[in-house]
Amino acid sequence: FQIQCDTCCASMSTHDKKMNYLTWTLINVPLGVINFTCNGFYIFCVVCPLQGERIKQPLKLLLSSLIVSTDIYLLTVLGLFFSEEIKENNIAQICLVISLGCLSVSVSSFAWLNFFYYTQIVPGQRALFTWIKKNIKPIIYSVVLLENICNLLDFSLMFLVLNNTELNMTTTGTHASLFIPPEDFLHQPLHIYIIRIFLLKSRFYTSFIVMMTSSGITVVYLGRHIRRMVINGQSLSSAVLSSQLRVTITGILQCLLYFFFALWWENASASQHNLSALIDPHIRSTVVSFYMLGVTFNLGAGQSVFRQRAADMWSRAGQCCKRLEPKTRSNGVNPI
Repeated sequence: FQIQCDTCCASMSTHDKKMNYLTWTLINVPLGVINFTCNGFYIFCVVCPLQGERIKQPLKLLLSSLIVSTDIYLLTVLGLFFSEEIKENNIAQICLVISLGCLSVSVSSFAWLNFFYYTQIVPGQRALFTWIKKNIKPIIYSVVLLENICNLLDFSLMFLVLNNTELNMTTTGTHASLFIPPEDFLHQPLHIYIIRIFLLKSRFYTSFIVMMTSSGITVVYLGRHIRRMVINGQSLSSAVLSSQLRVTITGILQCLLYFFFALWWENASASQHNLSALIDPHIRSTVVSFYMLGVTFNLGAGQSVFRQRAADMWSRAGQCCKRLEPKTRSNGVNPI
């Protein structure tokens, strides 16, 4: 009887995990398809812009970083999907490390994209800001290079932790998430733990400060600029002002998205130290997938190169449909 009970409990436990994995799949697969399709379209727009358009640097670098990091993250989710039933789950460990780096690159790239638009919209009045506007390209290049160096260092530390703690990912992939399981996290070597926390926290707060400050100053400047235009009787329908308002609004939306995501990130990081408050790994990866989808939508709404290409393709599709329609009313004859 005891053996039958144990077998039944084990079967129920496996069934629960399967249901949890099934729910994760049903949510993340549609999110991944939408995200991957949009980013594929963005890649096409960056590589083959419309005639007469040219994406200048460093905007092209920042857009490419956002698009590529999202696509690589989606590939890691795909790797987790196929590695769920693999007993020797080394794929899940690799996906774990890569997904963290992609998430960091995405957050940092959008923060500095907001900063770039801030330097293009707000006029320089002080010597330091004027110098930043003139040297924005090497500044962005240096930031991206530093971000990649930090990612490589974080990757190295993560692999050291994975090797030292001998992560057990041989079950149903439950630990194949964006965070190290708490029982392994708590046994990290102290010096590796301190370095990793310093890297993560410094990059988190830097991106948060850059994003909030640049967006806030841009909003204040545009508010004053619009008030002056209204007082002087100028039209508010200029293309330049509309473009500035669009990228500013999407920047604010991204700040709000990042703020709520950061609150969740801190809660999820803190839960690693408390086994009773541990957040389910499937929930964690799903939240990150929703965040990446929000980044993709904000990117498409804010960048004119994507909107204009979409409008051009829609117009061409409409013209093709009209050409395929039979001339039912030619010579005034009613087809009915």
